[in-house]
Amino acid sequence: METHQQLGSFITGSPEPTTDEKIWGALAHVSALVLSVFGPLLVILLKGKQSIWVERQAKEALNFQATMLAMTVVMLVAGLLLFCFGGVLLWKLLAPLGLAVAVLSIYAGIKAHEGVLYRYPFNVRLVK
Repeated sequence: METHQQLGSFITGSPEPTTDEKIWGALAHVSALVLSVFGPLLVILLKGKQSIWVERQAKEALNFQATMLAMTVVMLVAGLLLFCFGGVLLWKLLAPLGLAVAVLSIYAGIKAHEGVLYRYPFNVRLVK
């Protein structure tokens, strides 16, 4: 069940995001596929002050990408250490993690374009 969150008025004073806001919100999520944490960060810097809705979308995407980047680094270091000491290779988990990040980022972009304030199913919210 999808729930819409009321954040007050947006650019036009309407309780619904404008088409421009929806595009920027979707861009915050999808840009992370190419630019990692820098995509959502750029959206925050460019449009965050103009729209609470875009800022929330970009912060959610930024937090998700930062969480996934941290998980990737931990998996790489653990995989390298375990491999050096004859253990199991955790590197095989990186491909499914990358696929999950791609699928969730695209889905979040679609939802944002529909005007839904998307929240990732697992996320460490470092930036509030």
